[in-house]
Amino acid sequence: MQSPLISIELGRTGIERVSTTIDGISEGVRAGNAVAALSLPLNLLDGATREFFSGKSSNPDEPMVIVPRIVDGEFDAHRRITVRTTDVPRVPFDGVPAWFVDGCKKLFPNEDWDELLLPQTREHPLALHSKEWIESHKDLSDEQLNEISMAPYCNLQEEWAVSLFESAAHGYLDHWGWIEKPDGRDVLVSEPYGISGADLRNLIETLDKVDWDLNVRGVSGHYPSATMRIEIAPKGV
Repeated sequence: MQSPLISIELGRTGIERVSTTIDGISEGVRAGNAVAALSLPLNLLDGATREFFSGKSSNPDEPMVIVPRIVDGEFDAHRRITVRTTDVPRVPFDGVPAWFVDGCKKLFPNEDWDELLLPQTREHPLALHSKEWIESHKDLSDEQLNEISMAPYCNLQEEWAVSLFESAAHGYLDHWGWIEKPDGRDVLVSEPYGISGADLRNLIETLDKVDWDLNVRGVSGHYPSATMRIEIAPKGV
């Protein structure tokens, strides 16, 4: 029986020893290259062995990944890190907080905000539909037409505030919406892949106009490790 080129001895604390059987210089070079190429699998085996004998198991909600480590400019043993993630925000039109609408009224003072809360005339909602739909709903009252034309989770003021803010803030809004904090506060959350200096300055200037503040975090819900999280809320909240 041919002796193994590489032998791995496992114990309760992981890999205890890796040994090689060589006959000559060429076999030594081959064994050295093999051990180097197997550094990642060996690292995984060592970690899995430790977890098994310790009775611990990884949390599926916090997956582990293996990344290379560089020491003094040279690749060293791989290390395991936990991928941190968090809740994904609900859609922007769902439950728009009052502080956001009030702020948008200051940012866009020329909009006729009060008119958006008035009942619409019959012609306005009907103009959004086909002739067939109008004919089949011709007996509806003005109140009924207004009701079915409303968005399910927000009124026209809230809908317009979201639309205006999004159109003006495209440089730093991506995968955005609302997160409810444990204390019940609603916070605007945006998770862009990055933000330029100009866009960041523009964001800060915008927030200063309405007395809002921001917090930038490295943990995100959309594509963790590739996106950042920007949280926006009124100052002192």
